Amino acid sequence: MAQKEFKLQQVLNVREEEEKRCTREFAAAREEYESACTRLEEAIESVNQLDRDVQRQQREGISAVELQMYSEFFQRKSVDIRFQRLETETLNRNMDEKRELLVEAAKDKKALEILKEKKALEHRRELAEKERLFLEEIAIRNKLHGR
Repeated sequence: MAQKEFKLQQVLNVREEEEKRCTREFAAAREEYESACTRLEEAIESVNQLDRDVQRQQREGISAVELQMYSEFFQRKSVDIRFQRLETETLNRNMDEKRELLVEAAKDKKALEILKEKKALEHRRELAEKERLFLEEIAIRNKLHGR
């Protein structure tokens, strides 16, 4: 027999699309965050490498002018790294928000899927009951007619 149509199928379809959209947005936010983290790590490593180079040069002898130039460069890089950290924190919060939206969308969709399955199960039970009653009626008729 034909499956009974789920009355909320359009709503379920919308929820599925919403979950897909949230999944894409979360993936994009995560990628953006991970990229920012990589840039931050690279900037920190660059400064650390330069610091090691400056220390080596200081042991070998470095002019005051060169030391002043390195100092100014380190200050600019420190500010850049601070901004990079702030950007990374902002992107992390954005990613967390997108994750929460995705979780909520998945819950909404799952609730409708469970309802759909319950309705389908109820429909199958109704059909089974109708079939049982029909077979009982046939058996009773056969018994009455002596078959």
